[in-house]
Amino acid sequence: MNILLLGFASAQPYHVMRCAAAAGHSVSVLGNGPAQNLLRSRACTDLYLSDFDYRAPDYRILTAEIAHLAIAIGFDLVMPSDAVATRALAAVKDEIPLPTTPLAEPGIIDTLNDPARFARFCTEHGMTVAEGEEINGASLGISVLCERGRIVAQMIEERSESHFRTRDAPDLLVTVARLMAAIGYDGIAQCDAVVDWTTGLATLTACRPGFPTSVAPAMIAGLNFAGAAIDLAQGILPLQPTLPPTVIKLYPAARRALVTPWRLSRSDRRLFAYHWHERALCRDLRRIEGDVVLPMMGDETASLSPRERLAS
Repeated sequence: MNILLLGFASAQPYHVMRCAAAAGHSVSVLGNGPAQNLLRSRACTDLYLSDFDYRAPDYRILTAEIAHLAIAIGFDLVMPSDAVATRALAAVKDEIPLPTTPLAEPGIIDTLNDPARFARFCTEHGMTVAEGEEINGASLGISVLCERGRIVAQMIEERSESHFRTRDAPDLLVTVARLMAAIGYDGIAQCDAVVDWTTGLATLTACRPGFPTSVAPAMIAGLNFAGAAIDLAQGILPLQPTLPPTVIKLYPAARRALVTPWRLSRSDRRLFAYHWHERALCRDLRRIEGDVVLPMMGDETASLSPRERLAS
């Protein structure tokens, strides 16, 4: 499929773009700010600079840009990549002439993003929300892909700076399934929780709509959330709905372990190859913070708007 990826950050859109490309799709980017750096990636088919300003959002701008690209290029699907893109695309999805990957309504996204509203919603539906330091337990994350409140793919993660670990936590899965069903969530979300070491009960601490930060190692482990979201938009359920307990050394831990290659698993090598494939860009992405606007790389016409770019 010919995918239009909406993005306004750099690292997160990059990994979502690469996961979508790994699923066999052609991916072009519509965005601005740090997202301009994505043009340097081999996985980026094209990049169109958007005039949309998320700090003072005028969604009519985004609607017109997507409509123009839909006619001029013929994209099959639009998908978000970062938090800003997820909220923006949810706001315009009913106004654009292209289908999107599953997305929750803007009001649902705002409820999950606001800690006070999120805590109030959970309390009203019999779920406990607490600050992580209030509970003596393990901090876990769970990423889910939902269709009308039903979880169709999920991954529970315990992550350190050096390793990506997946594990089982049945009580956490039940709790998040209740939350997604109660709020009627569509699309991808990631929740944080603490599992009490004594009782094994899970307590939610936060929930953020959008792709998990671990989307790349999850793909290496066997669950491609970007590909699954694109498939779900076409009515195809994920073939791999979850991951077994898995451990992968994260870059640069895998790079350091090359001196003892026999200690690297097949997944370790695949993740190292993922980063090595575009090593210069990966190093740059880790240095990017905030709303730093990067210079154009490799194509001066990327500084033009979608309409000007196509006319040039």
